[in-house]
Amino acid sequence: QRRQVRPATLLVPHRSHRSESVLKGDVPISKLATAVVEAFGCLDAIAARNLLFTALGQRRISAGRLLVAAVPGTRSRPALLALLGHVAGGSHSEAELRLLEVVRAAGLPEPVRQLRVRIGSRSAYLDLAFEPQRVAIEVDGRRWHFCAEQRSADIRRDVRLSAAGWLVLRFLYEQIVDEPRWVADRIAETLAARAPDA
Repeated sequence: QRRQVRPATLLVPHRSHRSESVLKGDVPISKLATAVVEAFGCLDAIAARNLLFTALGQRRISAGRLLVAAVPGTRSRPALLALLGHVAGGSHSEAELRLLEVVRAAGLPEPVRQLRVRIGSRSAYLDLAFEPQRVAIEVDGRRWHFCAEQRSADIRRDVRLSAAGWLVLRFLYEQIVDEPRWVADRIAETLAARAPDA
């Protein structure tokens, strides 16, 4: 509160009016939940969502703590609460949320998010699932799914799901963002082909 920070190319000073802080050595710093909530209000929508998903994905913070930190009057509180609602509903990444938006915009049936499916002695959590048709939709993010080990694990998982009667559709994040109509059409075709009365 008492220190002056000069703006720099990659640094935008933001002064908090809250008193919650912890000491690192002799330097008071904001609590992580407060820092994430206040940063959320200073970033553009995509960067803010990525910040939140990264913090939650690394398990450095919980949605509950973010809710406590988002006190009334917090900048962008409505957008933050809406996003935390999506997180509670099962959207665990920006890619998953964008895919859900594509599905809803196309008027497709509402999918189940993070559906737990038993395959043998293991459990799999599906990004989006259409249970009546037994169709699972998975999102391959820009980094996570392109290392050889993760790709191999994804293929093994898809094979086990197929053996259990599930059809798995995988889409790249770029396809969801750049070709949403194409993605929606492929999902719609698959659901129609696997309809229980088809």
